[in-house]
Parts: sequence; structure tokens; C-alpha cells
Amino acid sequence: MKRKYSQNRIEDKIEHAIKLAELKKRMATIGMTRYANEFPQFYASHLRNVMGGKILNFDFLEALEEKIKTIEKLLSTKSDS
Repeated sequence: MKRKYSQNRIEDKIEHAIKLAELKKRMATIGMTRYANEFPQFYASHLRNVMGGKILNFDFLEALEEKIKTIEKLLSTKSDS
């Protein structure tokens, strides 16, 4: 039997992939290479799967975005001084 994907699921996958790619670019610009220690509520293997695009987890992406914003803010205030 063929597996059926609903259109909503495919749209979620596309949205997740776009947001993940954007966050990965921002992580690279600020030099954030390790993230498992920053989010103890998520297991490291789960984070690897999310960052690899195998699992959709929008809660983690929101938490990662907040962390990146905080780091960017700290870096901008440090460079202004």
C-alpha cells in the first residue's frame, strides 16, 4: 500500500526546511556550532534528527531562534563598545 501524504504535511515540511535553512545560516554567521547543551529539554539524538530535517519540531526552531537573537544582540552590543 502506498503511503499517502496530506498536502498540509508537505507544506509543513517545506516551511520547516526553509526556517531550518535560515537558522543554520544565522548560526554560521555567529559561530554557533554546538547547540545540544543550550537546550537540555531536548535529547541530543532528537536535535540531530531535527537539524538533519528528519523530524519536524517547530518548538525547537522557535527556541533556537530566540537563542540566536539573544546571541546576536550580545554580539552587537559588544561590537558597539
